[in-house]
Amino acid sequence: MPEDIEALSVALLAERARAARVEAELAVARAKASDDTALIAHQRLQIEKLTRQLYGQHSVIPRQWKVSLPRIGGHLC
Repeated sequence: MPEDIEALSVALLAERARAARVEAELAVARAKASDDTALIAHQRLQIEKLTRQLYGQHSVIPRQWKVSLPRIGGHLC
């Protein structure tokens, strides 16, 4: 019986270590997704700014000229 307890204790420690590694990987992935989202938002603002500079504040821009980028929702994290 003590061998079973020792084996279970070792297995529990190994599982906890694995869970900690997975949580760390998840944190890194979430941070990267956040960085990517911030970069996309920055690029969108740059595109809007350059578009206004090029065509003016109230100019009508043909639809086919506008940059179409997919919107990213808040469901990344």
